[in-house]
Amino acid sequence: AWTAVAWLLTAVSCWLAARAFPLHLGLDAGVLVTSAIGLSMILPSPPAALGVYEAATVLALQAYGLSHNQVLPYALVLHALNFVPFVAVGLGLLAHNARHPPGVVKLAA
Repeated sequence: AWTAVAWLLTAVSCWLAARAFPLHLGLDAGVLVTSAIGLSMILPSPPAALGVYEAATVLALQAYGLSHNQVLPYALVLHALNFVPFVAVGLGLLAHNARHPPGVVKLAA
């Protein structure tokens, strides 16, 4: 059930991001983009799936008759929205852990 909720929330976020662009897509496009991106992650890719993520988004939205030039900005922004927050939180946690190392347990002799 949690997996279905996660996929649905991802599809909704793809659709909401698309509303910021003049693409005029419905929620079904968000579901298609989410599915295409998920399936594309089985391909070997560079770190952060740079290029593969965007290609999957562009290919999925070409089914709606949109051109590469219309969809690529959306694909780049969508990838940034799904990558940058995780990196920011990770860097914040790394900085916190560097300032507050775990306690060292001393064994009694």
